[in-house]
Amino acid sequence: MDYQFDIDTTNNGYSTYFDVFISRDKAKMIFFNNLEDILKDTARSWAFMPMSPVDSGKVIKSRDSTEYSDTLKSPKWLVYLDVFKTPFYEHPGYVCTIDCYDSILAYDSINWFPVIDSIPYLDDFGDKLGTGDRLYGEDPTTDTIPNFKITYFDTTKTTSSDTVCAIIVSGKIDKNSSWERETFTNDLDLMEGNLTKEKLGPRISPAHIIRIGNASKQEILDAIKNMSDSCKKIIFYYIGHGGKYHMVTND
Repeated sequence: MDYQFDIDTTNNGYSTYFDVFISRDKAKMIFFNNLEDILKDTARSWAFMPMSPVDSGKVIKSRDSTEYSDTLKSPKWLVYLDVFKTPFYEHPGYVCTIDCYDSILAYDSINWFPVIDSIPYLDDFGDKLGTGDRLYGEDPTTDTIPNFKITYFDTTKTTSSDTVCAIIVSGKIDKNSSWERETFTNDLDLMEGNLTKEKLGPRISPAHIIRIGNASKQEILDAIKNMSDSCKKIIFYYIGHGGKYHMVTND
């Protein structure tokens, strides 16, 4: 490079190299052009991309690091493709990276949201809806749950047995999810009615049912402990999300 009005031309022999990153717009174009097959079902999926690339030396991994983990040898743009518009729980998705230098795209299927150097990315997509991170995809739609009357075969009386008890709980309810709250509450209503009034059911006295909405681990353990001395049989019912080997409580 030279300056148009440079008078002293004897000092123009110096040259150097500098890194050229591909822009975020270029990385977006590479993402969309190379993942056409994966992106067919756009009604259910959406994608997010941080505003800055992830630096070399940092680690991008799945929340379950046994399924995906990559220590970056060069800066890369990250795209998280969420196939089912779900914020936290285990479900299909893809982690995609575009190298900032050579523009090479790589992607792997994951079942959990990505983590960048131990910091979760998109563990609560409600926090990302108003940012520029979203590449495409509309907000999830919710359906109105109609009210309906729960009916049972017989509502005359409950059993006199004190030895059968029940613990019915719902798991973690996302802070922004009114449909989860309505759905879980409705399900607990239905189960409580079946346990107390259904002719073919155990017909447990309402006094021997512990009901916990949006339950914590300790609340569940305390309920089991409180009933274990006085009940010979405990019916445990859970409605909520889960993963491999666990229920998702509010803590």
